[in-house]
Amino acid sequence: IPPFYGDLRIAKPVCYYKIDPALSAQAMKMLDDALADIAVRETDMKARESVRTLQLYAKIYLILGQPEQAIGKLQTALDKFPKAEEFAETEAMLRGILDGKVKAPSCDPPH
Repeated sequence: IPPFYGDLRIAKPVCYYKIDPALSAQAMKMLDDALADIAVRETDMKARESVRTLQLYAKIYLILGQPEQAIGKLQTALDKFPKAEEFAETEAMLRGILDGKVKAPSCDPPH
C-alpha cells in the first residue's frame, strides 16, 4: 500500500515480460483490480486515480506494441471522466498516439 498521497512513477520500465510473457497478463489483471478498487473505495480522488491508472494501462499497451488497446484505454478515461483535471493530458496522449508522435516508452532489458 503506497503512503498517503503516494505516487509511484517509473522513469524507465524493465521489460520482464520478455522473459516471462505471463507477466503481461498479470500486469493487466493488477490494473483491472486497481480500477475496481478505485471504483469501490475512492471518493474524492476517483477521477484522478482512475485516469492515471488508465494512462498507465495505455503506456503498458504501447510497450507491448498494442497501440489500439492503448487508444481504447485513453478513450475510456475521456468518456468516463470528462471533468477530470487530467483530461487535457489524456487527450494530448491520445492525439499523440493517433498522430504517431507518442511512441512506446523504452524499457531496459532484464538483468
